[in-house]
Amino acid sequence: MEAESTIKCPKCGTDINVSEVLYHQLQDQIKKGFAQKEIDFEAEKESFKKEKEKFDEEVKIEVRKQLKTEKTTLEKSIRTQVEDEKSEELKILQEELKQKSDQVKEFNRTKAEIERLKREKDELKDLMELEKEKAISEKSQEIKTKARKEADEENYLKIKEKE
Repeated sequence: MEAESTIKCPKCGTDINVSEVLYHQLQDQIKKGFAQKEIDFEAEKESFKKEKEKFDEEVKIEVRKQLKTEKTTLEKSIRTQVEDEKSEELKILQEELKQKSDQVKEFNRTKAEIERLKREKDELKDLMELEKEKAISEKSQEIKTKARKEADEENYLKIKEKE
């Protein structure tokens, strides 16, 4: 079989083993193909790495957006809840303030009524004292008038007796 796989070089006449030549050619082609495939693989690997980094960055951006949206929604919800609670507290405080204000108004009305009644009492007291003094004065005047009248009558009788 070796006779079949060798040929003579037409220039130098050396025997050339065709199987070996084919083996080396195939080996070179395979090496070149393998090297090219390795270069292509490395390029794909680099491209995949870049795409992965880009994808990871996009995922990070999307996660940040979603977190920001959720945070905003949560803050809004908490703010609304706090405002509702504060609103309820404010409403209760306003009701309490209104009650206290009404109590103060009622107290002031009662105080004013007491002061009015005191003034009326003092006025009545002054009026009664004035009436009493007037009555005493009139009684005193009557007594004086009566006493003068009696004195005048006694003097008249004394004068008549002397006559």
